[in-house]
Amino acid sequence: MDMITDSVRSSISGFPSDIEPEYSKNFELFNEPSPVQELAEDKFDFLEIKTVEPVSESDGDNQAEANMEGFLGDIKSPNLGSGNGDRKVGMTMLPEQRKHMSYRKGGHFTMMVAGPAGTGKTTFINTLFGSDLLQESHEPVSTKKITIHQFELEENGFPLRLTAIDTPGFGQSVNNQYAWAPITKFIDNQFRLHLFQEEQPEREKLYDTRVHCCLYFISPNNSGLSHLDVASMKELSKRVNLIPVIAKSDTFSTDDLRKFKRQVKETLRLQDIKTGEFIVEQSLRDSIKDLVPFAIIGSNEYHERNDGQLVKGRKYKWGIAEIENKNHCDFVLLRDILMGKNLLDLVLSTETHYENYRRVFLYDRFKESIKNDGLSEEELQKIHASGLEEYKRFHKISLEVYEESTKGSDPVLVDKQQRMKEKFAIIVSNQEKRFKEWKKALVDKQNTFNNDIEKLHNRIVRLQDIIDHFEAGYYYDDESTYDDETCSDLDDAEEGVIASSFK
Repeated sequence: MDMITDSVRSSISGFPSDIEPEYSKNFELFNEPSPVQELAEDKFDFLEIKTVEPVSESDGDNQAEANMEGFLGDIKSPNLGSGNGDRKVGMTMLPEQRKHMSYRKGGHFTMMVAGPAGTGKTTFINTLFGSDLLQESHEPVSTKKITIHQFELEENGFPLRLTAIDTPGFGQSVNNQYAWAPITKFIDNQFRLHLFQEEQPEREKLYDTRVHCCLYFISPNNSGLSHLDVASMKELSKRVNLIPVIAKSDTFSTDDLRKFKRQVKETLRLQDIKTGEFIVEQSLRDSIKDLVPFAIIGSNEYHERNDGQLVKGRKYKWGIAEIENKNHCDFVLLRDILMGKNLLDLVLSTETHYENYRRVFLYDRFKESIKNDGLSEEELQKIHASGLEEYKRFHKISLEVYEESTKGSDPVLVDKQQRMKEKFAIIVSNQEKRFKEWKKALVDKQNTFNNDIEKLHNRIVRLQDIIDHFEAGYYYDDESTYDDETCSDLDDAEEGVIASSFK
C-alpha cells in the first residue's frame, strides 16, 4: 500500500502539457496467434456442473442451515442428460461466444519504453512488431516531452490498439536527480484520468490510457547501473510492471554479458527493485524475476547466413547477431511475455493495481473531507457503516481543494522548496551574524561613551571640590589628593605650588 501512496498525490487535468500525441495508420501483422484466440481456445474450460454433497449435521449447525435454506431456498443440481447428447442447453457454446465477442471488441495494450537516449528504444518497438511503426532518428533529440504513439494493428482478424509511449531526452539534463519525475507523474496521471472518467455520467467514450508495462533500457557498459538507473527503476516499479532490459547486448562478449547480467541482478536485489510486481500469478512473477534483465538486440534487417537462410539481425565482420536466436539474445523470451503468452496477465495486473490505487485515492479524499468537518470518532464510525454517507462525504470536498492539498507530493516541487528553505536559512544566518556584529560595535561605542561621561563627571566633581575649598580659604600642599589630569585643567595650578586663599 505504501508504494502507491505517493502516486495518489499528483495532479491532472486531462493529458499533461508535456505530451505530444501522435497517430499512425493501420498495420497488419501475420506472425503470431492472437492472445484472445489462445484465451478462447485454451482457457475457457471452466464450465462444469457440480452437485452439492450433504454435510453432516451437528446440533450447533442445525439452526444456521435452516436459516440459510430459508434465505436461498432449495439448491438443486440439474440433470442435463445422460451424456448421449439428446439434452443439451447450449452452455458449451459460451467459449465460442466469448471468442467472437473478443474478436469484435479487440484488445488494447499500452507499453512504455524508458531509459537513456541512444539505447535503441524506437528500434526495439519496430523490431517487436516487425514493422517500421516509428521513425528512427540518428540526430540528437531536441525535445524532452513524453510522446504518445497510437496504432491499430491486426493479426489473423484480431484487432489490437497499441499505444507506445516514448521518453525522448531522458537523462540529458545537467541535473538528472529527478529525471524520472515526469515519467512517474505521467503514469500517475493516467490512473487519475481513468478514475475521473469513471465518475462521469456518460462513460461510453471512456478511453483507457493506463500503462500496462514499462521497459527500462540499460546502457551497455562495464560500470553497472548508474544512480539515475537505480532511482528511476525504483520509482517506476512502484507504479507499473517494470521489466529491465540490456540494450544493444551484441556489444558484449558472451562472458562479459553474463557478468553484466549478474551485476545488474545483484543491484536490483540490493536496492529492492521489484520486477513485474503487480502480476497476479506468482509463477509468472518468479519466472520474470529469474530472467531479468533481458539482453536484446534490435533490427528489422534481414541477412543471409552461410547456409542460405535469411534471418533478422545485425551483420558484422565476424558474423550475424541473430535477433530470434535464443543463443544470441533474449528477444524471443521477451516477445513471448509482452505479446504472446502473458499479454493478458500484464493487462489484468494493471486492473488489480488500479483497484488498489483507486481505494487509496478515494480514502485520502474522504479523510480530507472529514478533517475539514472535525468529526468525532463515534460520528466517523457511523459514516463508515453507511456506504451512502461515505459517498456523500467524498463528494462534499471539491476537487480543487483536494488537488491543492496534494501538491506536496511532487518531488521536484519538494526539492525546490527544500533548496529555497536552505537558501533562506543561509541568508537569515548571515543577516543575524551581521546584526550581532553591529550590536557588538554599538555596545563597544556605548561603553566608550559611558566611560568618557564618567570621567567628565569625575572631573566636574573634583573641580567643584577645588572651587569649594578655594572659597572656604583652605590651602593645599604638594600631597594633594587630586590627580594630575584634574590639576592640568586648572589655569593657575602647577605642580608643587600652594594655592592661596581669596581675602
